[in-house]
Amino acid sequence: MKTESFQKVGRVLGRIIILQLLFMGFIVVGLGIFGFFPALLAVMAVARQYIRETATQPIHQMFWQFYKDIFLKGNIFGLALSPFQCCYY
Repeated sequence: MKTESFQKVGRVLGRIIILQLLFMGFIVVGLGIFGFFPALLAVMAVARQYIRETATQPIHQMFWQFYKDIFLKGNIFGLALSPFQCCYY
């Protein structure tokens, strides 16, 4: 019983670490600010798939698919809201 819970925690932590590495890597690939918003949205989409338990592909494939699909829309939305977010803080 305890072993199963440790394994589940390990899998979750492993997924989080992989998502963090993908997030940081794709920010660099997207040339900084242009990669930040799509990478952030891709992380949220992959996390949502795992929370809903509907994930059917490996993490990196899902991340890449979401990143490609949301790249332009994510940048437009994120860059349009950036001035308002800066003023808010």
